[in-house]
Amino acid sequence: MCELQKNSMISCGLAYYPIGKVEYEEEINKVIQIIKDAGIAYEVNEMSTVIKGESELVFSVLKKITNEMTETKFVLNLSISNTCGCEKV
Repeated sequence: MCELQKNSMISCGLAYYPIGKVEYEEEINKVIQIIKDAGIAYEVNEMSTVIKGESELVFSVLKKITNEMTETKFVLNLSISNTCGCEKV
């Protein structure tokens, strides 16, 4: 198994699902705002959001999401790649 290098570029597809919420848009919008505020490259799609950057930054954004969304029960599905769209520009 390969280990991600400290400053390697990665991409992460994430899908946030609030559990037990009828009005879920507000919770999802909070997560998107956390991503926007982080200053990381992102793309919001219909089924998920993709964030890209140095691995430490990507993981810090994921940690911030889990720390700030504690008032809601949720599932956060992640797919992480060190090759998909990870070219340094």
